[in-house]
Amino acid sequence: MNCQDKEMYWRLLLTLRAQLRSEVSILLDAALDVDVTAPPPDPCDTCDACPATRRTSVARTWRDFIERLIDRKGAMLCQVENALAQLAEDAYGICQECQSPIPDDWLLTIPYTMLCAACHSRQTVT
Repeated sequence: MNCQDKEMYWRLLLTLRAQLRSEVSILLDAALDVDVTAPPPDPCDTCDACPATRRTSVARTWRDFIERLIDRKGAMLCQVENALAQLAEDAYGICQECQSPIPDDWLLTIPYTMLCAACHSRQTVT
């Protein structure tokens, strides 16, 4: 990988890292704003007749959804950090499975990938 390509991937990964950090921060703020502590007025099932129960149920579902998004964004952020470390060590763009160079079109599609498309597809099938 030449210096120009390395610089391009470095900027791409840094931009992606900043974007992911921002998204995680926004999601954390949103998760903190969801009130799941409001007790239901009575022990009946969630229904339209019990607005407080329905509101609490929707809030819990919404918070669970936000927490799953945070987990996914956090995992992607970790992969971006690993890719930046590999780039700094001149090991970026080499498939960790088959040791072959990862094509630029695949790196541009998934800049934090550690696998070539063939190894990635084999791994997702099993």
